[in-house]
Amino acid sequence: MKFSNDRQITTRSWLAVVTGILLPTFAMAAPAPESAQQDMNTIRGAHATIQSLSMVVQSREVKEDELRKMKNHAEMALEMPRIRVFFNAPDRLRLEGKRGIVPVTLIINGNAKVIHYGPIHKREDVTGQPGRKQGGLDFGLLSNQVWTDFRVTGEGRRPWEDHTAIVLRLVARSSPQGSYHLVWVDEDSLRVLQTEDRTGDGDLKRRRVFRKAERTPGGAWLARRIEIFNSREKFVGALELSDVVVNEGLQAKLFEN
Repeated sequence: MKFSNDRQITTRSWLAVVTGILLPTFAMAAPAPESAQQDMNTIRGAHATIQSLSMVVQSREVKEDELRKMKNHAEMALEMPRIRVFFNAPDRLRLEGKRGIVPVTLIINGNAKVIHYGPIHKREDVTGQPGRKQGGLDFGLLSNQVWTDFRVTGEGRRPWEDHTAIVLRLVARSSPQGSYHLVWVDEDSLRVLQTEDRTGDGDLKRRRVFRKAERTPGGAWLARRIEIFNSREKFVGALELSDVVVNEGLQAKLFEN
């Protein structure tokens, strides 16, 4: 490459100049593996302080037309006005509510999933299908089940509203090329700010935003409002949490199926 007035520079030397400028920038932006692992260990420890949880969840501001467009990614909790939730870490969950006048109960106990819909009883084995499990992640909790069922990697730090977020990628160990989750965790409080469910190609399926966080007695934070958006980035509805009881123990029979 030639320039006038004796300003001659070879292609090789030009690339060397550009590389010398950009490489330090990239080196600073990319988190060290040790730092990313330390972040994940700290987050995992903070969320492990919640061992049991019970609460009431009520659906608010539901946009029925946008909810219908979610198809297989619909939020079950939005379809019922009020549900009782019982969660025992790491992987036991019970939801009780009504769809219209029909009582609905969903139980997750490890890899067993049972749905009671009125007189209908459906049992499933969801081994190797963590995306079909409802659990702590639905409420912004990264319980040990998440770290067991998913390969968790750090994606660095990104701005999120007025927070700095540590971004985690969750890929099912059983299907590394399949759908995945992105989780934004507040750098300071370590609470979950947002989750995204994405296809293997990276297309958005669903996004949850966790707001009105309160600190639990164990130190971890829990959102009192969860806003849900569909694949078109349209607001679908919100879930509001109340009557929250943390770490007071739950009877094992609640999760019998």
